[in-house]
Formats: sequence, structure tokens, C-alpha cells
Amino acid sequence: MPNISAFQAFIPNKKIINKVATKSVDAYSKQEIDTLLCNNPLSFLQITKGVHNNTWQDNRKVWDDFVQKEYVVLQQKPAYYIYQQRVILSNKIHTGIVALIDTDDYTNGDIKLHEQTLADREQKLCEYLKVVQIQAEPILFTYPENVAIETIIALETQEEPAYFFEKEEAQHSIWVIDNPEKTAALHYLLNNIDSVYIADGHHRAASSAQLATHYPELVTVGKMLGFFLSDANIDLLAYHRLLKVENQGSVLELLSTYFEIQENAFTHRHRFHYEIFHEKKWYHLYLKKEYHSEDLLDVEIASSYIINIIYDEQCNLRTDKRVKFLPDKYTKQELENKVEDFNCNTILLLPALTLPHFFKYVNKGNTMPPKSTWFEPKLLNGLMVYDLFSPSII
Repeated sequence: MPNISAFQAFIPNKKIINKVATKSVDAYSKQEIDTLLCNNPLSFLQITKGVHNNTWQDNRKVWDDFVQKEYVVLQQKPAYYIYQQRVILSNKIHTGIVALIDTDDYTNGDIKLHEQTLADREQKLCEYLKVVQIQAEPILFTYPENVAIETIIALETQEEPAYFFEKEEAQHSIWVIDNPEKTAALHYLLNNIDSVYIADGHHRAASSAQLATHYPELVTVGKMLGFFLSDANIDLLAYHRLLKVENQGSVLELLSTYFEIQENAFTHRHRFHYEIFHEKKWYHLYLKKEYHSEDLLDVEIASSYIINIIYDEQCNLRTDKRVKFLPDKYTKQELENKVEDFNCNTILLLPALTLPHFFKYVNKGNTMPPKSTWFEPKLLNGLMVYDLFSPSII
């Protein structure tokens, strides 16, 4: 069972929290980052900048300056933090608990993985953590719904949140649970979950575990920041493929060996059913029954029977520049526009993996192809920060 603990978080000053918290540095282009840094000296990007080009040597000084000027404030007692994100347009609500989890759980299998990491990126993030010594972007964890935990969350969120603000088209609320009796109850329940599953953040988890091996004597380094949501509070969306195909005329003929093809279809996708936009027309693809396999994910079928067939070779999705990826968040017209935006000419739409299927697949020790899943919510950086060398933990 995982070891999940309360801690003293740094949280931005209430007066400026909407200026400090920011999307992940990965969500911005270099130009956007430069503009945001110029216009907002309080942005947490001042601390996360430079992750991708090894220019973070002064970022710890910036963090210390944020602390000294009380842009961020250390909580008085160790706590669990209930965080809720409500998307304003859709009224979709995601609620979970921010806490720490042992890096040992990563190596002993109590944390379940579904994605392989890239060694160079893992090493780069580890070097960043060694210098900056804070974790500000929680790893997204999920687990099968636990009624007792959900009951506590429901009761606590009836009260006014300690922090509330709007940013990035969403409302953000934080409840600080530092009452000893309540933290003890949550500690007991969280630490009796059989396993937790990484939804998003495999590289952050791997780099934290790697960092712990450098400082085995420091208990605080053997922890990593997580946001824990039950499967009832998390969304698992499909991750589509945009392809650049040179010989377009033969695509449908090649695919007809494996699929029943229907023209002018843009329908609901489900197991063994796919959509393809090709030569400015939509087609529905249904995998012929003789090729059905319950052991294969739809993303694996798409690679084996569509992408590899189109390219007439084994396509490495991690490195092949002809393939781009897009989450299932766009309308039909927006998808068609993406063809030009991404300099591609074919769109392959996949069905979403269900969470029960996700748990079953991962429990077998399987890892998925790159970009198999898109989980929501996406968290802001800098909301609840874990300082590796100065916190109190229970």
C-alpha cells in the first residue's frame, strides 16, 4: 500500500494568487513564455523557466525571493489540501486531495505506471530538482473510487474554501485540512488504498525517484507531490493522431484489407471503431472481426493496422516527425482546421479508453504506446508547492 502524507505547503498570497499560479511550462511556446515573463514578474514561470534548455541555475534564488517577499506563504501546520477545479463553460468539476507520496512506492510497485519514460528528459528534470529543490506541479494520480474518502471530501467542500480565484477559464478552490483528527482520518484512508495509478506525470515521478537515490539520508527528498483523484473525479479522453501521408491515393485501398470503410461518416467512436479524415472527406473504419483482439488497446490496433500500414514500416511514435498528437477536445470543423495548422493531411480519431479497462490493463504490468491517454484536469503550477529541504511532514 502507498504511503501518502500531509505536509506544510507553500501557497501563494491570497491577494496575488491568480497572478502567481500558471499553467505548466510545457503548455506555452517560447514566445508566450517570454511575453508572460515580461508582463508578470509574479508568474510562477519565473521559477519554472529554463527547464527545457538547462538555464535554471538562478531559479532557486528566484524562489527564495518569492518566499522572502511573501508572494508565497508557508502553511502553519502539516495538512492535506482538497483542491477543486470547476470549468466555467461546461461546469465540469474535478475534486481531489493534494499530498505527498513516497518515492519508494514508485520502485516497489504501489504506484502503477502505464507509460515508459525518456531517459534524457528524466535526467533533465532530476537536474532541475537538484538545483531548484521544489516541486510545484503535482503528479496526477487516480484510484478506484473510495466512498469514505469521497464522503470526507463532500463534507469539507460544503464549507467556504480557504482560497478561491478564477484563471484559465476555470474556478479554483482550496480547502486546508490541518485539524489533527481529520488529517489522521484521511491519512488512514489514503494509506489503505491498495495502489494508485499515475494518470499524468511519469517523468516527474521518475525524476523524483532518481533524486531520492542521490540523497538517501534525507527523508524529505524521498517524497513527491501528488494530486489524488478517484476515478469518479477524473476524465480519460482519447488522444488522436495527425498524419502526414505522401501517397494519399492508396490509403483507403491499403486499409480495406483490415477495415470495413464507410464514406461521409463522423460518428461516435467506440471499441474497434475509428474515424479518418482523408483527402478532405470523413470515413468510418470498423476493424474486421477476424482481427479483433481483446488483448490489444485501440491505440495499438491503430498503430499496427493503420499507421504502420499507411507508412509501410514500423512507425516509432516517439520520434517520427510525420505523426502529431491531439486530445479529444475539438469539434469536427476545428479538427479539419488542425490539418493545415500541423502541416498534415490525414486525421485518425480513436475511441477513449475506459477507466476500468485502463486499470485492468495496467494491473497486468503493461505499458501503453506514447500518447495513449489524455487525462483531465490539468493542474496549475505553483498553487501548492513542496520545498524538498524545509517542510514538515506527517
